[in-house]
Amino acid sequence: IRDMRLQLALTSQGASGLLAGYADVDTWYKQLIRNDSTHHLSNGQISGISLYKALRHFADSYPDPESGDNTAISTSLDVKMTQVFVTH
Repeated sequence: IRDMRLQLALTSQGASGLLAGYADVDTWYKQLIRNDSTHHLSNGQISGISLYKALRHFADSYPDPESGDNTAISTSLDVKMTQVFVTH
């Protein structure tokens, strides 16, 4: 995630909040296809080709120097973290 930002509520045991930034459209899509085949996407009534087209359409950052088309899309994740101590 490029330009990652965190907005967290911190406690003595951990943190929770929002992780936000820009995901590269091609990388995100390739990871999706690698994890969920087009067969599985179709079972969820998601057209892989239409999804890719929508991602490229709504991409809002990091323009390609040659074409000028944006290559990354805004993204965010809810995060919950717990403090741990590793003892060797």
